[in-house]
Amino acid sequence: MINEPRAGQWARLKEIVQRSGELVAVEDRTTWIHRNRVRLQGIAVLIVLDINTTLIRRFGGDLPARWSPSSIPWSPAIEAAFPDIRAEVVDYISRTTIPQTAEVSGLDPDSEEGQHAAPADRGRWRSLMLECFGNTIEENARHFPATLAAIKTAKGSTSIGFSALDPNSHIATHVGPNKGALRYQMPIVTPGPPTSARIRIGPEMVPWSEGEPVVFDLSVNHEAWNDSDETRVLLMFEIPLPLPAPLRWTNRFAQWTYRFHPSYIRLPERAREIAEVNNRLMAETA
Repeated sequence: MINEPRAGQWARLKEIVQRSGELVAVEDRTTWIHRNRVRLQGIAVLIVLDINTTLIRRFGGDLPARWSPSSIPWSPAIEAAFPDIRAEVVDYISRTTIPQTAEVSGLDPDSEEGQHAAPADRGRWRSLMLECFGNTIEENARHFPATLAAIKTAKGSTSIGFSALDPNSHIATHVGPNKGALRYQMPIVTPGPPTSARIRIGPEMVPWSEGEPVVFDLSVNHEAWNDSDETRVLLMFEIPLPLPAPLRWTNRFAQWTYRFHPSYIRLPERAREIAEVNNRLMAETA
């Protein structure tokens, strides 16, 4: 943003203002004052992320779109735990349905804002949070003791959880606003023929294979498919981009500010509330 011509800066600022308004959770729209206070926080966060992106692109060197899992120190521990994680996931999805991603973000999944935030243009995209900014979502985590033990090795992760994609679903092309983060995906359940569950990262098409991690720059253009007749599930981590000092310090600050993003302000509490309802339903039908 700071490198763009003045006209481009104004256009980007207008986009940030509009985007921040769309992402305000339903429960934060009770009054005009509260809604706009949350919106202003979102604007500030997105401006910080834009400045962080500019710094990384200018001083961070030639960074790849896709990273090797070997560059993540704790990846071997997650890979070793894959069989136990998969057993827990298969058991869980046999008993209940994972909530929709837009719902976890505090939005109506069928609204324009909800579809923009979680852009599944076919089928449904779902999320189950385990940890968010150091907060363990105990109401979900209790179903995944082996998974919880494994993810304790993933120091520095800002969020950890499962991402599910319904049968015959497609997540439309999108980019994350956070250049300072990597998305680490461990495919847990990838049904159908080898290319049924896949992701496009930039120009590269990558099939998901169970137990084989995929790591990529969250700000790179990407989209995903599940062309099978069963649910696809990934274990996902959002982690800071490995950078040298002083970029590492400025990026750490940018990642810290993300907790004030409209979608994340009450995310731990919202995830707990959704999980409590889901747990009661599972108990009633057990």
